[in-house]
Amino acid sequence: MTMLYPLRRASLYLTGIAVCLCPILTSAQNAEVEIGTVYISEDSFKFGEYTGLKEEGAYAIGNLHIEKVSAYDDGTTEYWELLGKNLGLDSLSVFGEYGQQGKFQVSIEYGQSPRNNISDASTPYLGAGTSDQTLPSGFVGATNTRGMSNLVASLNPLEIKTERNKTEIGLSWIPMTNWEISGHYSHETKEGTGTLGSIFGTNGGNPRGSILAIPANYNFDEFELKIGQTGRKSQFQLSYHMSSFENDDAGVTWDNPYDDPGNWCVSCGRGDSPGEFSQGGRGRIGLDPDNKAHQINFNGGYNLARATRITANVSYGWMEQDDTFLPSSTVAAFRDVQNLPRENLAGEIKTLYANVTFSARPVKNLNIRARVTYDDRDNQTPRDIYLWVHNDSNLPSTADDSTDLRLNRPYSMEKSKFKLDAGYRLGMGNKLSFGFEYEEVDRDFSEVANMDEQTFSVKLSNTSLDYADGWIKYNRSSREGSDYVTNQQFLDGHDPAVVAHIAATDFPGLYENDPLLIKFMMADRERDLVSAAVNLYPSDLVSFSITGTYRNDDYEKKQVGLHQSKNSNITFDVAYNPENDFDAYAFVTFEDFESSQMGYRRRGGPFPPGVARSPGSFWTIDSTDDVVTFGAGIKWVVVEDKFNVEIDYLSSDAQTEIEPNSSGLTFLPFPDDITTELSSISLSGEYAFRENMRLRFRYLYEKYETKDFALDNVTSNTLANIILPGNSSPNYGVKLIALSYIFGF
Repeated sequence: MTMLYPLRRASLYLTGIAVCLCPILTSAQNAEVEIGTVYISEDSFKFGEYTGLKEEGAYAIGNLHIEKVSAYDDGTTEYWELLGKNLGLDSLSVFGEYGQQGKFQVSIEYGQSPRNNISDASTPYLGAGTSDQTLPSGFVGATNTRGMSNLVASLNPLEIKTERNKTEIGLSWIPMTNWEISGHYSHETKEGTGTLGSIFGTNGGNPRGSILAIPANYNFDEFELKIGQTGRKSQFQLSYHMSSFENDDAGVTWDNPYDDPGNWCVSCGRGDSPGEFSQGGRGRIGLDPDNKAHQINFNGGYNLARATRITANVSYGWMEQDDTFLPSSTVAAFRDVQNLPRENLAGEIKTLYANVTFSARPVKNLNIRARVTYDDRDNQTPRDIYLWVHNDSNLPSTADDSTDLRLNRPYSMEKSKFKLDAGYRLGMGNKLSFGFEYEEVDRDFSEVANMDEQTFSVKLSNTSLDYADGWIKYNRSSREGSDYVTNQQFLDGHDPAVVAHIAATDFPGLYENDPLLIKFMMADRERDLVSAAVNLYPSDLVSFSITGTYRNDDYEKKQVGLHQSKNSNITFDVAYNPENDFDAYAFVTFEDFESSQMGYRRRGGPFPPGVARSPGSFWTIDSTDDVVTFGAGIKWVVVEDKFNVEIDYLSSDAQTEIEPNSSGLTFLPFPDDITTELSSISLSGEYAFRENMRLRFRYLYEKYETKDFALDNVTSNTLANIILPGNSSPNYGVKLIALSYIFGF
């Protein structure tokens, strides 16, 4: 693969390589350096999303690989390696290792990883991407974006991107035969910007919001220590792993750009200065909190007899989160009302995971494998009553029956699984396999307290023919849960006194969502899955293969939510190998995703069970995604050890259709322009002047076209109640031309 580097940094690195290589290459058994240049024809964040090749212009190419391995007769076992890739690009990496075979090794690695996400966004906020964001002086607020007369004039360009930098040190030591002690430490930083929705107003009507650019300033540390032993019959490894996450920004504070529509407090002002900001004060939201995690893990295996083995994996972990709470409101008057029950969450989660696998061949032609797994997530975070301040906008009520009194929900989960697989060779190249799996899941503070799933599978494979082989497999799974209580989480989040008070009135409980609404991942489900593969070898020159999968998920038809989900894919592949110096291939894949879901149109507040339904208010949406991918290419050694070329072509076309339907409701049709098209053609090759000197070239043309009605022609004020970033779906047509020189020592 050709590595790419910008010319603006090339002189420093390439000069460094030239200076450093001369004294150390004399003892190296293998060393190779690549230098050159590459040209990118246009700017594109999407094309350079993970490489850094996002701007038009010339870049440098440069790779470095040096290694030394002691000769068998020089009396030492010393070796070392130095590897550099993308040294001048944002996606650079450098790796170095030194060791003595059978004794120890040490390594150090540094790498950068960019993520260029959005290049054409905009925002009216000053300080976008920081923890304190304000609107410009003279900004005209309104009840919606249409009334903000200088919103467009106040917009500033904005890029959403991040960069990770990671340094890792590793060590491995063999103190005695069959024993090894190893460990590593890594420090990673992430800097840049992300996006977050900010909301004002919750007391009726439609809330207002803005899409903010938030800071991403993270530090992540990992440490791991392992000790292991490998014997003739037994093997084990004991390890300790620790991770620490730190966020330099505790939260984000921003100005509210909306005037009071009658649903929140205008007079609350900006922060502690009432009346200073007429749009309704400032909002604040916490970002990812600091946290730590620890885990002790044991892996082991023992050979009981010939073809009989037992393995086990047991781990115990604990996670902690005690980051100090932000104040409950930006408004002093609200903070005086709400006294937080504690300074921090005091979050603590204990985890226990155990897996035991037994495999054997009790009789000829029969092999079995049984596995038992237990996974427990015990959330021991204390529960307390918190007073809910409505988006820094409304004075909360402290009455005993107030729904502003909320309890945190420390989610816990316990999962048990048993799996049994058996395969029997029938003879004549045929093998019949069976499988059974049972899983049970218990959850706290969830709509479904208990859920179990059973899966049966059967597979038949054949390898008896010289010119063909293949297999076909069928899976059937059934998932059933205990009674689905739609408002269980809502009830669990309220003070018991509030729930008791409401239960004593005419209203039989608290409901936020429609009581018929069911989350698909907790709904009863029947799944059928069929997969198959056929490989044909009509001659030594040509081979064909066909692989495919079909999956059908059925859910409760009477409930609001996902009713059915289907997925199918099939791939045709052909390879042509007439001789050792020529290969050709081609493939085409067809994928289809279909889903159907039901909803119910209603207005107003809570909707308890038993209320009469209007048949004409039910609606359905059928969604279909079709993807066709085609690829072809050749690899040709024109002159052996002298000249070779490769040509590759790839195209992918994805189309999405969304069809709403109702007997009593009228819908505008969804636009059909949800498409993604990618096509590329690449020509590359190498010409060898000498054994250690080669010229490498590459030409690439890649075209990427997307249409998405959720982005295209959607400006900052297209929606009345949300200030949007206004970015469009990405499109580009980039030409890449590269030429580099490779020399070895």
